[in-house]
Amino acid sequence: MVKIIDKRKINTQIPAVSILNQAIPVLKKKNFAGIRNIILYDEDRRKGKKALGTYYPLSPTRADIKIYFNWYYNLPDELKNSDTYLMFAVIKILLHEIYHHIVHGQDRLKTPDPEQEEKDADRWADGGARYVFDCLFTNKDYKKEFKRIRNLIKKYKEKASVDSVPQLVMHKKQNDKKNE
Repeated sequence: MVKIIDKRKINTQIPAVSILNQAIPVLKKKNFAGIRNIILYDEDRRKGKKALGTYYPLSPTRADIKIYFNWYYNLPDELKNSDTYLMFAVIKILLHEIYHHIVHGQDRLKTPDPEQEEKDADRWADGGARYVFDCLFTNKDYKKEFKRIRNLIKKYKEKASVDSVPQLVMHKKQNDKKNE
């Protein structure tokens, strides 16, 4: 099983270890093949970088995933206080990096276009996070909270206060339109 290492000192109010411990058993084991550790940090300290997470290859088949929480600083209070949003964000960041592990861990003659890979990783992670929510929460009440969060993000994006976390926008699924 993958090991979770929490090196955060500032953003410990986000229950990331608990979230990951709930999500990981729901996800396919094959997605974690070769993942050694998931390491949680307060922020990305790489010079000139401000990622939400990174896929850190150790060999062609082994890797660590690093999740950074500097995105939390810029969130409006309504999102900081939403357990649903925080859980979705942590799971989505994890799955986004797992997608990179899956893509780069395969023998490929041609590597994917980096821009397209980011879009594909984001969509795959979004669907995977929704799958985790469907497995963990049988009452589906979280869908109302998703709608509320999407509206909050839209409102704050207009004010440009959440532009630093664009990957955390929850994409609407086609069949969500029926529920709104």
